[in-house]
Amino acid sequence: MERITLTTPLGPVTLEHQGNRITATGDELPLGWWQLKVDGILFGAQGHLFHPGDCDLCDVLAAAASAVGPDNVTATPKARALATAQLRTTPEGAIP
Repeated sequence: MERITLTTPLGPVTLEHQGNRITATGDELPLGWWQLKVDGILFGAQGHLFHPGDCDLCDVLAAAASAVGPDNVTATPKARALATAQLRTTPEGAIP
């Protein structure tokens, strides 16, 4: 499981990525703000619509950076390395 912390305009939100889904935790207002962003249009790292119930870690980082800006996303070096490795592969079912 990897954790990513977002600094939203209303406070921090922690995203926990495990398998192919994320769980968001935090106070009510920042969580509501994040949910509005997710319900709007966020994109994964390879250009598809972001879906928190079916996403790679690279998608989470891309959506988070899009929502709050890259300077407001905190992830471990291990998480960033894993996301980079995911971007170097072709997703299953993709048309090359």
